[in-house]
Amino acid sequence: MKSFNALLTRRMEQMHLTTAELAARFGMTVKDAWDLRRGVVFPDAKRIAELAPLIEVSEQQLLAAIEEQRNRLR
Repeated sequence: MKSFNALLTRRMEQMHLTTAELAARFGMTVKDAWDLRRGVVFPDAKRIAELAPLIEVSEQQLLAAIEEQRNRLR
């Protein structure tokens, strides 16, 4: 299982989606998008629901990836 930031980064690369484009789509700053992409912060339930279809993964996959990353940080 990939960690959240690895999954997000990989899917963004596959879709040719830049961090700036991610920020614009979600109405966040580029810094906030980078923090999300690097795994410094985790998305909340609303953001997961928005992010999953954008990067073409299920919400369940994102939740599992977030849990994997949290486990690695412990």
